[in-house]
Amino acid sequence: MQYQNILGLFLTQMRNGLRKGFFKIKVRKNKSILGILKCLYRENFIEGFYVCKDEPNFVMVLLKYDQDYQSIIQSIERISKPSRRIYINVVTLAKYNKIHSIFSTLILNTNKGVLSHHEALQKNVGGEIICRIK
Repeated sequence: MQYQNILGLFLTQMRNGLRKGFFKIKVRKNKSILGILKCLYRENFIEGFYVCKDEPNFVMVLLKYDQDYQSIIQSIERISKPSRRIYINVVTLAKYNKIHSIFSTLILNTNKGVLSHHEALQKNVGGEIICRIK
């Protein structure tokens, strides 16, 4: 099965899994999706992930909830789309960090890999905004 927009499908599966209260979801494996999952794990938004042994083209994502069974991720939205790419430089990223850092996290595709906006500021790089997580 071939998907034109595998990243959009991944974000929709994450939203639906969190909305239904699933503890794990199975998503199609892709290099960019693995980068996003590593970033989500580093930022403590998910419990973890692993490649399925019986289906090596899929990854099992372990979703994270607090003690009241409310999901850690309140919303996840796609910013840059195939029809409209959105880029951000370091100066604008620093301004964003001062205003919105408490409320949301940006996931960026940079030349240093997939990073959160906190990591991108530390490495002094900008890039394409993939999604925003609250």
